[in-house]
Amino acid sequence: MRQPLYKWVEENRKALLFLTALPFLWYAIPLFTDNSYFFDDFNAQYRPWWTYARNRLLSGEFPLWNPHVFGGMPYYTNPETSLCLP
Repeated sequence: MRQPLYKWVEENRKALLFLTALPFLWYAIPLFTDNSYFFDDFNAQYRPWWTYARNRLLSGEFPLWNPHVFGGMPYYTNPETSLCLP
């Protein structure tokens, strides 16, 4: 015979509390400070792309090609640049 759920929860209360607190402990730095894991990647990858697109659009040109990466690469068709996303 199976035991009722409330009994199982009472017996495993410490483990359940630990598992509930584990994500908060894992992400304590970005949750409770101004530091973040995200912004280093953001600044290194996306900010130069978006700056390039902004400069091209303000000069009246549509950024089809990015000549600054390797020997040049498509800019508009690259989905990571997110040019047409809101």
